[in-house]
Amino acid sequence: MSQITTLKLNFTIKSDKFDDLISKLEDLSKIGDVLKFKMDNEDTLIYSMVGENMILAFKNYVIKTKDYFQLNEEIDNTLDMIIPMSKKFVKNLGLIKKDSPIKVDVSWRENDDNTGGSARFIQIKSGKFKVSQPCGEESEIRNIPKDALEKKLNLSAKKWSFIIKKTDFDDIKKLSSINSEGKILNLTVDSDGRVILSESSVWELEVDQISSSDKSIIFSKSYLGNINDKDEIEFHVFESFILNKDGSSNLMISFETQFDD
Repeated sequence: MSQITTLKLNFTIKSDKFDDLISKLEDLSKIGDVLKFKMDNEDTLIYSMVGENMILAFKNYVIKTKDYFQLNEEIDNTLDMIIPMSKKFVKNLGLIKKDSPIKVDVSWRENDDNTGGSARFIQIKSGKFKVSQPCGEESEIRNIPKDALEKKLNLSAKKWSFIIKKTDFDDIKKLSSINSEGKILNLTVDSDGRVILSESSVWELEVDQISSSDKSIIFSKSYLGNINDKDEIEFHVFESFILNKDGSSNLMISFETQFDD
């Protein structure tokens, strides 16, 4: 039997990027309690999701690896790091002080096909404080390569789009919170092209006007808090999901499944 070799990767989280990284991880942990990092020399893809056979919700960030991390050595292929119980992990990271270097030690193993590796254990140290995190198994979250994600979310495949102004979006979040017993939002485009968001028999708000007409979908409102604030928030409707694309992040919410109200 061949011996499995455990390898080491050491790097430092840049202190001026630490708070931004924590904010992104906290956001993703609200989607699902398992995070996955796919790290190479150029980019680090971080994502979480809900659903196994069918993805009900998905969010990711893509960050430039060397903007956030000071690598002590090059990463030859993609290194996968799966973080279970991510909410607890993020809370632990929040106790790290930035007045000392934030050092990360990753124990990992090469994949059988030599195309990359999987982390087995992570330690993050700063001054006297250390956070230890066993990594999860590949079966805990679907593997989505960066090129496959870009293909899936290519805007050339969208059916139509609309925009919500921040003031309207803030009202929608407040209305959804007030009427917390409901689980879904209705999105309709009437015969005049007016885009209307509503909760049945409770409230409705016209948010945009587009050239398309006579459309209707429903989707879960539980992910409204994961939509990044901007003055104008753009949504793209695909065959089976609605996408909010914002710079380095993507939020995908499926509307193919019927949610019980």
